[in-house]
Amino acid sequence: MVWESGIAIAYINLVVAETIRTDPDWNKVSKYIEKVESFNIPVNNNMAYLHYLHRKNVAYSRQGKYQLSIKGLLELLEILNYSIERSETDHAQRFEVLQQITYLALAKNYEAIGDYKEAYKYKVLETEKITGQAKKEMYKVIKEVETKYDVKAKVREIEVLREQNLYQQKIRYLFGGISLLLLVILSILIYLFKVKCKAALKDMEIIQMEKDEIELQISLKEEQARLAELEKYKTLSEMRLIRLEAEGKEMELVSLRKSKEELDKQIELYSSDLERYEALIAENKERKMTELLIEELVTFINRKLANRKDEYISKLERINDKFIEKLSTSNISKTYIKYCICFVIDMDMKETAQFFSVEVSSVHVMRYRLKSKLNLGNEMDLNFYLCNMLQDSVS
Repeated sequence: MVWESGIAIAYINLVVAETIRTDPDWNKVSKYIEKVESFNIPVNNNMAYLHYLHRKNVAYSRQGKYQLSIKGLLELLEILNYSIERSETDHAQRFEVLQQITYLALAKNYEAIGDYKEAYKYKVLETEKITGQAKKEMYKVIKEVETKYDVKAKVREIEVLREQNLYQQKIRYLFGGISLLLLVILSILIYLFKVKCKAALKDMEIIQMEKDEIELQISLKEEQARLAELEKYKTLSEMRLIRLEAEGKEMELVSLRKSKEELDKQIELYSSDLERYEALIAENKERKMTELLIEELVTFINRKLANRKDEYISKLERINDKFIEKLSTSNISKTYIKYCICFVIDMDMKETAQFFSVEVSSVHVMRYRLKSKLNLGNEMDLNFYLCNMLQDSVS
């Protein structure tokens, strides 16, 4: 019955508890053993029951019942051997510990009855068991150390790999940053090269314009020389005509008059062509220069001075050919004219220096030179003078 098993287990626990005391009461132990035996508990490999069998046989040994103790220990040993063979690792280890203790108890009992051969046999078995367990413990410790070492090595390997990945990632970022920087620098250089090329093309256009102007002036000088020759010939013809009239040579007089009329027509034609030619030169020169200078300034303002773009462009729209012509008659070069335009639209020194790619001090020098070329005294403000000139050209 269940309650009887519970009582038997209680007495088993009492046996174990009493025998492990420092000074056990063996009479009590014997009574508890009798109670347990009265329940006829079947043999089993329950650890509590096996501990009871061991403590019971120890009690027999302490009471001098060596044969009874040896018999019980041998039965316990059979149960333990059977259990070790069929148990899992954890349970087998506990069975082996109890087996070692049983070997030791058998060796002591045989020694007590004088059977030293058997005592030696079980002492050897107990020693081998201790050695085997020590080897197992040592192997277990070694495995734990190896495991820890392997884990530590793996952790270190992972850390090394992580550091390598981090280093490679930094290298990639650095390479990407350098590539991006080089790309930006290359883009800036290309942009500056294009700006310089565009400025150079504009300068070439102005130079070509000035070259064409010089060629036209040379042609004009040639036409003027030819006209002077024709006028000289006309004068000579008139003098000859007067002389022929005085001498009364009618036939030669008529012929000379016809020649004079043709010469007058030719002179008149040359004079009209010459006037038209001069007007064309002047108009083309001023219009082309004005357009190029204003276009160059507008490009710069759109690119660099966006915050004052509307103000400057509205002032640039007032610049006309007449204003450029007035400056040109003052015997100043194209570069000086560009400075005058910057000053008349109220660009500050820093912006003007940025436009010409020079230092601010160079702009001050140009202002001084302009005042000298325009014959302005120290008391006259250059900007005020240029604004008045522009106002006169507009009105």
